[in-house]
Amino acid sequence: GLMRELRVEQSSRQVQTQALMTFLFFVPFFFCGWLAGTIADRLPRRLVMIGADLARAVIVLCLPLWVEWQVRGRGQDLQAGDVVRALLPLLALGVFASFFSPSRQALLPQLVRQDQLVQANSITSGLGTIAAMLSNMIGGVLAGISPRLNFLTDGATFIASAGMVAGIRVPNRTQRAAPAERFLASVSQGVRYVASHRRTGELILLASLFWTAAGIFTSVLPSVVFSRYGLGYAWVGGMRGTLAGG
Repeated sequence: GLMRELRVEQSSRQVQTQALMTFLFFVPFFFCGWLAGTIADRLPRRLVMIGADLARAVIVLCLPLWVEWQVRGRGQDLQAGDVVRALLPLLALGVFASFFSPSRQALLPQLVRQDQLVQANSITSGLGTIAAMLSNMIGGVLAGISPRLNFLTDGATFIASAGMVAGIRVPNRTQRAAPAERFLASVSQGVRYVASHRRTGELILLASLFWTAAGIFTSVLPSVVFSRYGLGYAWVGGMRGTLAGG
């Protein structure tokens, strides 16, 4: 939807625009990840997830109005600064996503027994892959029909997610979070843990390499679809869905 609002298919900045979108969304994970994980250990995780979902719903629903305001009257002569300003809300989306993710991961062990944790992680991972494939494909079709419809659907999914998270009942056997006054100590403890455990560092490095490669592929994809094959947004979503399946 954002690409169509910015008329990316008609510009010479297809790769740059997609790369900027990817960068703005994921960079908060790097800067906020350590903080988000600590907050997930201090605050009720369901409330963190619900708040993150509702905040993202508001941002997504307001995003087309923001983009229209930034590009109004520019025609086909969008400058780099116009595109950057139009995409700045993606930073906020990334921030709230970075808080949602660790809370979701930390909540799962509270909902299942220890001997069920591996199966639960496998199921959620598989469902996440399926959801990513379907959302990319459906999003591409909706973007081809109407960008506004795409944003409305996206916002509705966040609202639905908040409602479903609100319906989760956490067992009473859950341990309470550590006292708030030990917040900074918890952050430094997490940093020391990563530094002293080789396997953890290797996993972080592997994930970094994977997402770097995925980011490069995602950035080039719209240009390949639009310029090389002359296809539309539905095919961009379809090819992204294929990447998610991989």
